[in-house]
Amino acid sequence: MVERLLQMDSRVEYVAHEKNIGSIENFIFGIKTVQTPYFCILCDDDLLLPDFLEKALDKHFSSGIHPVFVSMGVWESTPDGKLSINTSQDKTIEIKSPDEGAKKCLIFGVSFPGILFRTEAVKKIGVPRKDWWFWTEQGWTALLALQGSSIFHSDAGAIFYNCSDSMCKSTGVAEIMRMWFLMVEEIRVSWKKAGFPDEELNRVLYPIGRNKIYSSIFRFAGCEDNFKRGELRAWISNVCQDNWKMRLVLVVASGLRKMSLGFCMRFLRRLFSFLKRKCAKKNMAKGGVIGEKAIQTEKFLGHFNREMGVL
Repeated sequence: MVERLLQMDSRVEYVAHEKNIGSIENFIFGIKTVQTPYFCILCDDDLLLPDFLEKALDKHFSSGIHPVFVSMGVWESTPDGKLSINTSQDKTIEIKSPDEGAKKCLIFGVSFPGILFRTEAVKKIGVPRKDWWFWTEQGWTALLALQGSSIFHSDAGAIFYNCSDSMCKSTGVAEIMRMWFLMVEEIRVSWKKAGFPDEELNRVLYPIGRNKIYSSIFRFAGCEDNFKRGELRAWISNVCQDNWKMRLVLVVASGLRKMSLGFCMRFLRRLFSFLKRKCAKKNMAKGGVIGEKAIQTEKFLGHFNREMGVL
């Protein structure tokens, strides 16, 4: 495939490393060595739509604001071949100031295949951070948005394939949350340097922080020992306004994990799973109702057990 591309267009350059440096290092290498005024990032599971570059460049040139990036909509392709269209039909264009652009990136995130970056702006913030790589599409783009105005276009520009296997699946909760807190710390520094009030950023970070911690509170409490002494408490205080509530919830969750409650819940899930199978086999008149209740209860217990970390 590469050889065919080289024959079709002399501008294509193929770089082969002497050894496998891994996906993250290769990603960073590509950004470091960009020599064109604009660039986009395309992975092996991404596809650019035919008019993406034309439309994105037009927004760069015609806007009159010299944006740091132009972000277009991205369609999601699922393993079963379906397309999830995440763009609105009115083809809206939003021009965001540095603070508004950064907040939009933190809240909603952006998808790399649909972005055309301005190289000069990227050079100011450097390459994506390996310390919080998991949150690159939120945090790194927010850092970039703080360098100038940005444009968000609802029209689709790319497609990405959503596969179930990814490196984030093997990353533990403790490490993912550590990365998020590190990302927040750097965002705060850049936010202050840009001269924006802390209150504006806090209004964005507090709800996100609470949701992230509350949604996986049992697993998060179980990996509390993976943090340095006082590190977790300091990060929660930095992000969450009602940090005393968060600390209390962490203490309660930690206590529950150390008790036998989790194993009891696992037993109950197996019991309801057994009842579900029995109802399905007997196909009794009331079996449908009982079976449905068993399925719902089993799903709830399964989610609870995953949070408890006992499965």
